[in-house]
Amino acid sequence: GKAEGKAEAVLVLLGRKGEVPSDVESAIRAQTDTAVLTEWLLLAANVKTVGEFQEQMGSISGK
Repeated sequence: GKAEGKAEAVLVLLGRKGEVPSDVESAIRAQTDTAVLTEWLLLAANVKTVGEFQEQMGSISGK
C-alpha cells in the first residue's frame, strides 16, 4: 500500500546517509500514517546523518 511505499522511500534515502539501526527501520516500517511518513521523507531528505534523523523523527510522530 501507500504507507509501505513511503516507508521504503524513507529507508532508501536514509540508507544513503549511513547505517540505519534496526529499531529505526522497525519504527519506520510500523508507521501507517502516510502524513507522518511524508514528513519523515522530507526529514530524511534534509538531514545529513541517520543520527540527526533519529533525533528529530520522534517529534514528528507525536510520540
